[in-house]
Amino acid sequence: MNEIGPIKKKNVFKKSLAIELMKRQNKLLYSMLNWNKPKHRVYVFEKNFKLIADMLQPTSSH
Repeated sequence: MNEIGPIKKKNVFKKSLAIELMKRQNKLLYSMLNWNKPKHRVYVFEKNFKLIADMLQPTSSH
């Protein structure tokens, strides 16, 4: 829990986007196996305004 309440989470399914978000100092909470595609992972980030803004920024990797 944070000061306001439970931490909101955002799932990211693309590894290159997850790496870019981590480089931009967004908080990765954990990763887990994708239930539909067990060879892939789901990256779970703390959802906040910075994360959403960074997801909307164009990058060369995705």
